[in-house]
Amino acid sequence: MKTLKKVLALVIVAVLCFSLASCSMVDDTDITKDNIKIGVILPGQREDADDYVPDLSTLLCVSAINDLISFGAGINSDRFQYIEKVDPTDEDAAYDAIHTLTNRECTLIFLADPGYMGAVEKYVSGSSSDGDVSAEDSKVQYIVYNGKDIGDNVHSYTANISGAVYLSGVAAALKAKELKVPKIGYLLESESDLALLNAFALGAQSAYSDVKIEAKVCKDVKNDCHALVANGNVVLASDFYSEEIAENREDAFFCGFGSDRLADKDGFICAPRYDFAQYYLNTIMEDIDYDDVEYDKDGKEIDKSNAVPEIPAYTGNYKDGATYLSKLGAAAAPGTQTAVDNAEALILNGKLSQKVSATVPVAGVTIAK
Repeated sequence: MKTLKKVLALVIVAVLCFSLASCSMVDDTDITKDNIKIGVILPGQREDADDYVPDLSTLLCVSAINDLISFGAGINSDRFQYIEKVDPTDEDAAYDAIHTLTNRECTLIFLADPGYMGAVEKYVSGSSSDGDVSAEDSKVQYIVYNGKDIGDNVHSYTANISGAVYLSGVAAALKAKELKVPKIGYLLESESDLALLNAFALGAQSAYSDVKIEAKVCKDVKNDCHALVANGNVVLASDFYSEEIAENREDAFFCGFGSDRLADKDGFICAPRYDFAQYYLNTIMEDIDYDDVEYDKDGKEIDKSNAVPEIPAYTGNYKDGATYLSKLGAAAAPGTQTAVDNAEALILNGKLSQKVSATVPVAGVTIAK
């Protein structure tokens, strides 16, 4: 009888060991293109509603993912899990979204707005709601647009878009030249950062040397648009996204961030375009490669149990995937596409490089108080 009990005990132990081993195998399954789970947190929504214009960070993120899927790199749309319309200023809502995607076993979580950084910091510095696993020690990678790099699993991605804005300046100036009025109005988000304004102005002056840029720190889009038009500016531009520009342009034309998605297509000249599709792909592939088995020079398997993927930094270098192409609208002047293409080729070939000040306006720019 005692022998039978011992046998049963050994069988039970063996079964339990096999079960635990099986669970471990599931947990440690190699990450592939077919099973990777990628979380995405957006401030807006992916599909336009009749009364809704998506914010710029949502547009950029969704556009990049769509481009990535179209690359034919084997990353399918069903690998992405979205949580939409998460207010970046609502830390609790952002925290809950992060926790949800983490619990869904996403290995990468892209957060499309810098406002989510506080929630990410709070989440990784504490424990999960289960109270047993610290997010800071997990293998999940949290990647925040214009965020900060913290520890091993919180990363930032951003882009230097001065090249794209330079091209928008070219397109805007050619429209002003066609109208024979060398005046462009520019809505400035903050006087503390003039980098995009200066890049725009340099592009405009390269296409129309007589052009003058009247910049105005924006306090009220409607009133400021009307003021710029009243001052004789025939083109309006901006360094931020606002559908109100299209609604209040009067007889002027406009170009700027997200303007290609606005309802007023007749007034649209050009929108700076850049995306992070190649960065997303590089990041996903790094995560997959990290999970592959590797061997040292002696043929021994390298232990990666305490390692994390080396998420590539992204600062807008074209070779890493940035695009400077500006999307042209029907209102663009004849010859604009060729001029933009030529200027873009110079940028991408390294033959056009100008330092852009973030604090001092270039010649030909005035800033109205």
